[in-house]
Amino acid sequence: MQELQPLLDSILEDARKEAAQIREKGRAEAEELRAGYMEKAERLREEIMNRGQKQAADEKNRRKIQAKMDAGRELLAAKNQLVEEVFQAVKKRLAGMKDEDYRQFLRQLILQAVETGDEKLFFSIPDHRWLGEAFLTDLNRELERQGRKGALSYGEAAADLNGGFILRRGKVVQNFSLDNLVEMKKDELLPEVGRRLFTE
Repeated sequence: MQELQPLLDSILEDARKEAAQIREKGRAEAEELRAGYMEKAERLREEIMNRGQKQAADEKNRRKIQAKMDAGRELLAAKNQLVEEVFQAVKKRLAGMKDEDYRQFLRQLILQAVETGDEKLFFSIPDHRWLGEAFLTDLNRELERQGRKGALSYGEAAADLNGGFILRRGKVVQNFSLDNLVEMKKDELLPEVGRRLFTE
């Protein structure tokens, strides 16, 4: 049996060397794999971080843009509200004119609006009462003085009219109510009102 010992020792030594080589090779491969995985993990981490930073930056920009848009909408709504209040104030001021100023305003407007001189005039119930026949007579005289037909007449008082008048000739009806006059002028005056209200 002793003669087998050197052979056994030699085989064991070779096996130990081979095992050491295998271990070393395994360690090297494991180290290589670990390094590869570490590199991949680092790349992935950086990618996630970059993506996260980009997403965070994108989200921040999106919120900033949204906030700007919201602020712009609110500012526009506030401006529109202010402009609307200006036009409401114009309507109130027209409706609140002194009687003589209002009478002159209507007279001038009617004389400009009349085409044939035989139209019918419709006023609100209160205006119809206080303007009376004298106002109509004055209008017809002025039309004749201008060389036009002076045959204007009153139509029924219009309960839904809030100042101003309606002018009718046959089937043609023109609305000169205060509300309508302001609305007709609104588009024309809007840029000017905006410029005066909002330029510094």
